[in-house]
Amino acid sequence: MNAALTLALVAAALAALLGGLAILGRRLAWPPELRRKGAHITLGLGCAPFPWLFASPIPVWILAGLAAAGLALLRLRAARTSTLGSALHDVKRRSWGELVFPLAVALVFHASAGHWELYLPPLLVLALADAAGALVGRRFGHHPLRMEGAQHKSLEGCAAVFLVATLCVALPLALFAGWAWPLALAAALLVAGLAALVEGVAIEGLDNLFLPLLAYAVLARAEAWGSSGILFRLAAFALIVVTLAGLRRHLSALTDAALMGLALALYLFASLGGTDWLLGPLALATLYVALHLRAKDDATRHHPLAAVVACAAAPLAWLALAPAHAEVPGKIALGTQAVLMLLAEQGLLTHRDPDLRWLLNALIGAAVSVVAYLTFA
Repeated sequence: MNAALTLALVAAALAALLGGLAILGRRLAWPPELRRKGAHITLGLGCAPFPWLFASPIPVWILAGLAAAGLALLRLRAARTSTLGSALHDVKRRSWGELVFPLAVALVFHASAGHWELYLPPLLVLALADAAGALVGRRFGHHPLRMEGAQHKSLEGCAAVFLVATLCVALPLALFAGWAWPLALAAALLVAGLAALVEGVAIEGLDNLFLPLLAYAVLARAEAWGSSGILFRLAAFALIVVTLAGLRRHLSALTDAALMGLALALYLFASLGGTDWLLGPLALATLYVALHLRAKDDATRHHPLAAVVACAAAPLAWLALAPAHAEVPGKIALGTQAVLMLLAEQGLLTHRDPDLRWLLNALIGAAVSVVAYLTFA
């Protein structure tokens, strides 16, 4: 079939599916969250056949652009009262999820280069696991997590993400892609664990971008890692999560979002850099515990997710983008963050705006790492 005709038919079919679902949801008086996640699932499953419909990523990028433009128009005040607009925007929270959704689909399709086993599981995680987390958390979320701002997350929601993501990855790979069950299950558990953390960390719908990209990154490397490599990463992940969960009550200055962000950062250090790269972050985390921080009335002692991002961003960037040159600048950046954290705790490096304080912290660490690279490269 002609590529342009296929593109037009797929675009029309997706629009019809979303429109039909929105009409059905309004007639059946579905609650706003259910209508929104229904659209989420419909769009995700509608994109599932792309590897069998398109030989090139160009049509998918065109579809993503059209979808993003159409969804952006629905954010306009005049369009919010329409059937589809109300399905997406009646939820009383700010979210960019519907805009980054098409971008995530196009990025994963482009990166997978026609290998459906690298495209379909991340897409299913995006379409089903994320929706399951939101719906289960809203209906059965009796154990809320300590989040920041207007976020509402629960332990039950993260557990739902973990369970559904495991099935979304393990079943297609083992049943249809020919992966051995142990390898498929180990990869699925690793993806699911990371997905549960991302669900707790991501704000304003950005999990729609990070979930599929992280799932793809794991699956694209899984066969090269082999069973032993995946089991090492899975064990490291489990050890990090269990340890931080046990220390949760001693880290009262950290929100649960920050604690989950710390777990994710420590895993990335171990996975990208190996055990040597865990020493610095673990020393910094130990130093943090030793300070006996307590987030009571003193706002300067409250450490949100932004604090974790500020400490981890520069060294992780070196590991991910320039692994051949990461050793010296990355570790110097991490040491810089430790010094800045100590200064902040002693009241010597503060700012009225906490977000700006952590942004400055991150920028200083990045600048020092660049100087280290120019000096030692």
